[in-house]
Amino acid sequence: MRVILSRGVGGIGYDPEGCGPPTVVIHVRPCPEIPAGWLREGVDVAIVDVTRNTVSAVDPAIKSSNLLNNLLAWQAARRLGVLEPILPNAQGRLTEGATSNVLLVRGSRVATPSLESGLLRGITRDLVLELARGDGIEVAEEDLAPEDLRGADEAFLTSTLKGILPIRRCDGWPIREGRPGPVTRRLMELFEARVQAETKAGSAPGSSSR
Repeated sequence: MRVILSRGVGGIGYDPEGCGPPTVVIHVRPCPEIPAGWLREGVDVAIVDVTRNTVSAVDPAIKSSNLLNNLLAWQAARRLGVLEPILPNAQGRLTEGATSNVLLVRGSRVATPSLESGLLRGITRDLVLELARGDGIEVAEEDLAPEDLRGADEAFLTSTLKGILPIRRCDGWPIREGRPGPVTRRLMELFEARVQAETKAGSAPGSSSR
């Protein structure tokens, strides 16, 4: 379910004077099922040339429908034959995917780009960091370079619809052994347990079954 709020009916132009009242649109569709193979084997990503909006433009921290650069990144990912593009910021540091946050594992430590890098603070990202800390896993939010992702021991994406989705390859090269690692699998177990505890749905994240 997506809730969209606009300034309402009005004339064409930038001036909001005379527009309104605000329009609320609620869009509902079935939750797409995540293929079991993606969860079991992981997915491919690529670091693309399209950069994330800077904070001084359309702040990435705002949940906005202004998603042109995400669309351009998504199109670049399709040309490369990968599921998700990873967008750098203007300084070349990692930010997030077009529809997800990105996290990586080095040793037993989980790292993810800091909010200051320019990204949307995902609720699933926050939950995964909470679950990791609660399980005694060291967590850091910091500046990350593309080489950090390419050279990680493990990596995964997070989002409301994806849950935790392992990454097997970045830019065509495998992440370590090219399959979900022990830290990723442990966090997937913890995430699934939390989902079941809160929803009591008896089904996996992304599943349409009950």
